[in-house]
Amino acid sequence: MEKKKDWAYQLLGLLLIVGLGIALHLTWHHENSYYGDSQAKLGFCPENAVINCDVVNTSRFSEVLGIPIAVFAIPTYLFLLILLLVRRRFSQVPLAIFLIGLATTAYSVFLAGVSYFEIGYGCLWCMGLYAINGLTAVIGYSAYKQSQAVPPAISGAFYRFAIPSFLVLAALSLSGQRIYRVMLQKRFVAQNDLRKRTAAELWKPKAFRFATSFYKPDFTADKRVRVDPQDLQPLVGNGKPVALIYHIPGLFQSDTFAPQILKVIQKQLPEAQVFLVIAVRDANRLEGIIEDVANSHELKKIPLLFDLDSANLRMLGFPPNQGALLLIGKEGSLLSNQLTDVARKITLGNQEIAISEYLSRVARGDSDLSLSQMQSSLGGENLIGKCAPAFNLKDLAGHKTFSFNPSKLKKPTLLVFWSPTCSHCREELPKLVKYHNTRKKELDIVSITRTRPQRYVSGKDPVVFTLDYAKSIGLNWPILSDSGLASNLYRADSTPTSILISSSGKVERFWKGSVPGLETVYDNALRGVSLPSKESCEPLGTIEKPQLTLSLSTSDSRKVLSSEIIKKPTLVHFWATWCLPCQEELPHFIKFAKEIKSQGVDTLLVTVESVSDKGKVTDFLKPYGWAGAVYYSPRGGIYDMINTAYSVPRTYLVNAKGEVLKKYLGSQEWQNENFQELVNTWFQNTL
Repeated sequence: MEKKKDWAYQLLGLLLIVGLGIALHLTWHHENSYYGDSQAKLGFCPENAVINCDVVNTSRFSEVLGIPIAVFAIPTYLFLLILLLVRRRFSQVPLAIFLIGLATTAYSVFLAGVSYFEIGYGCLWCMGLYAINGLTAVIGYSAYKQSQAVPPAISGAFYRFAIPSFLVLAALSLSGQRIYRVMLQKRFVAQNDLRKRTAAELWKPKAFRFATSFYKPDFTADKRVRVDPQDLQPLVGNGKPVALIYHIPGLFQSDTFAPQILKVIQKQLPEAQVFLVIAVRDANRLEGIIEDVANSHELKKIPLLFDLDSANLRMLGFPPNQGALLLIGKEGSLLSNQLTDVARKITLGNQEIAISEYLSRVARGDSDLSLSQMQSSLGGENLIGKCAPAFNLKDLAGHKTFSFNPSKLKKPTLLVFWSPTCSHCREELPKLVKYHNTRKKELDIVSITRTRPQRYVSGKDPVVFTLDYAKSIGLNWPILSDSGLASNLYRADSTPTSILISSSGKVERFWKGSVPGLETVYDNALRGVSLPSKESCEPLGTIEKPQLTLSLSTSDSRKVLSSEIIKKPTLVHFWATWCLPCQEELPHFIKFAKEIKSQGVDTLLVTVESVSDKGKVTDFLKPYGWAGAVYYSPRGGIYDMINTAYSVPRTYLVNAKGEVLKKYLGSQEWQNENFQELVNTWFQNTL
């Protein structure tokens, strides 16, 4: 029996040592994120829709009384290890281990709830600590059940040993954490302590400071990308405004906002020092972003900088998931960090003025130009009053193409963007189904969801999973499969998102997230739009798209521009014979390319290899019956600076003008019918 307990205690000791390592790692990351090297990040924790260790460990819930939560695990685990060492001296040890494990497990459940409901993400490192706490309770309980009753005579001796020991360990742990924080603050004084950058300090006149340096891309002789730190602080307060356009390539709102605000700045505030800034997690695989910017006619004109680990963005309180303008005045005062829409008027004092007028006042040096109280827009609310855009998408339920034409609506229609894996959607949709069952004469509903063929959900094909869920709640509206086109058109960057369109085709209301009091809110909105109307609406503006411009070599070594080849919608596919994913993907891609040709879509097959490899390329393609041309060695513009093999395979869907509609990095499931439909969507809405 004693051997069995020893085995359990040895396992617990090993778990506690691992737990100490995790707690120290979390503490190191938390302290550096706020008081030291803001580029520090937690490894071995993938970021996705439910997991983000960095966000959890730097949230406002990650400290108690200024102490990182992870620090509390250090004296606790050290104390448990000491208990294991003295277990033969005190018979109360098994019970103590069990009670400590029980308490820490209860606290773990509380923290997990905070992560899920308040922060919205989980942390794998934290989950490791939760598991150790639970196992501590289990092992302690098992050992306690096997132990004898505690003799009353020695219980006082145990408490006289245990309580001071824990207090000493707690004091040492907290002292160590404080000393480490002070060391970081002294070493990284230039970062000015992110936690201390309160809103009042951020907007303090003539005293704006960045959190840390930005990084500019550079290119080595072998066409690799490296980043060099660039300190923008010397530019602040030097007599010229500083304008940082934070950009998110591929996000519709940002792709619209960035080039538009750049043109306004160049016209109204020409003396401004302007930079394009993109927040990224780290300095790996930046070529794709650099390529996107370089292919933009407007954005490539200004210097590109990276905000690594979003260090400056987090400090600035920027609106999430939006492109925005950071504007610093001539004297070094922060003027705005919330401008997200060029067309939207802003309130300055008791006046409403256009963005162009505001920038003119900045150029003149007018006083009291701070917009610190300005609220950022939700993106989609800027659609209100505009003509709802039309689109064609596949109806998953009817297996046919559904044409949504707002100008021909017979009654008000609600567009609902949702996902069957979204917890808020699963709460909202059953209520909406119930509501619509009593309002079918007054309202139509069209639902739009994103399905990713590569991602199975609960072991099911994502389409099957979506349809099964819809059936389970009685959802009988069209369920359209979005390739990203509709969500971009309607600025729906999260789920659920609901948009009410009148029978005249005008966007009337926009709701991002769940709608509290759904029945009342929708009833009130419908009262003003239920009658047919011929009221005109303002068309949506066009957006500048990246232009794929490059020079290619033909098999007989002639140089040809892509603009000379691309005359209609085209699949442009980069690949190489030495690339294993390309070898697996290419047969399926070629088959799909042949099928889609009948719909008026061309294919441009581009190998990143040189013409000298022509024989190898020809032999490789021969079994697949490719009769079209093959092009070699992409060159020109950005392709003279970066290695075009940075990510192969990759595919661009371009229109007849050579503008990029969609880019796929990595191999895709070209043989999958659902994925084929998503690709077709981009071309069907372009042809």
